[in-house]
This record gives sequence, structure tokens and C-alpha cells, in this order.
Amino acid sequence: MKYGVYTRMNRRIVSGIIFLMFLAASVHAQNGSGFLSDKNIFVLDVQDHFTTRELTRDASDNLIRNINKILDKANPDRVIYFQTIIRQLNISFKGIHLVPLPDLGYDKRLNFVGNFFIKKYKEDAFSAEATNQLLDKYKNGEIIVMGLMAEGSVTATVLSALGNGYSVVIIPETIEGKSTNSKERVLEKLQKKGAKIIHLSEIINP
Repeated sequence: MKYGVYTRMNRRIVSGIIFLMFLAASVHAQNGSGFLSDKNIFVLDVQDHFTTRELTRDASDNLIRNINKILDKANPDRVIYFQTIIRQLNISFKGIHLVPLPDLGYDKRLNFVGNFFIKKYKEDAFSAEATNQLLDKYKNGEIIVMGLMAEGSVTATVLSALGNGYSVVIIPETIEGKSTNSKERVLEKLQKKGAKIIHLSEIINP
């Protein structure tokens, strides 16, 4: 009789341990250890200059909300924010100089995780030497490209990443273009070049 009681108790204990392990794994996955844990995430040009001039308020709100959903689950050590510096010619008594535009800061609605921020002067994120240096230790990781604009920095960066041998993921809900049709054409083009298209709902539960 005692043996039977102990056996049932042991089974319950084992079952409890398995359940706790499953629960811990589920929580861990939800915190970015699943699909996003080994992904290098590029956040391109989510700056006031683009979000206020190129997008409507509703479009920018929706875009940044979706980007933040990914960032909240991402591995902070593998998130890189990119800031494009646009310079204009300034002529004065002191001479001719290239001066950065004034509203190039990151949009304040954007969440910040990790400590990697790179300035670039071209659309392609790989044009900045620091990008390759950061990626050296994660050479085999996929790259998720998010941000602005679909026709500019997103396209240039995705094509460059594919050309450098990286696997690239695009989440349509985390990029924006000049129009819906323009964005769809970009996605179709980049998918044909080898980029993977994965929707937000496939990564983050509603």
C-alpha cells in the first residue's frame, strides 16, 4: 500500500516538474528566446525627419507600434539602430559647408533596447563600417530589417545583406513606403531576390 502511495506521489512530482519546465520554456520563448533570440535586428531611419514628413500620423503610429512589439521581445544584444545623416550645402561668409538637417533625431515613440546606434550617410546600412564590425560575431544569424523607407534604406540594406550572404527576414507590418502599392512592389521584388516575408502575427501573438 505504501509503495503504491509513494509511486503515485512520485508521478505527481515528476508531472509537476515537467509542467514547470514547460511553463518556464514558454515564458522564455515569449521574452524573445524563440524566433527572435538569434536574429540580428536592424531598425532603419525611424527618425523625425521621415516619420513626420513622409508618413501620416496614423501610419507612423502604427509602424512604430509594430516595431516596438518586436523590440520588446528581441535580444537587446542583437538590436542595431541606424540613423541616416542628411547634409545640405550651406553657403556663408565663412565658406561652403555641408550642414546636417536639424530634425534627424530618433522618433521619441520608438522603444530603445540595447546599446548599438550607428550613423550612416547612405541608404545602405552596410555602408557604415561599424555594421560589419558588430555583425562579425553573429555572422551566421539572420537579419530582420525594419523601418523606413521601403523604397530607400530598406531596399538598399536588404539587397546588400543578401549580397553579403546573410539570410534576411522582412516583417511587412514593420516597414513603410511612400504608398501601399509602392510598398507591396518593394516586398515582391525583395522576396524574389531571396528575402523571407514573415507577418507580425506569425511572430507575436495578438
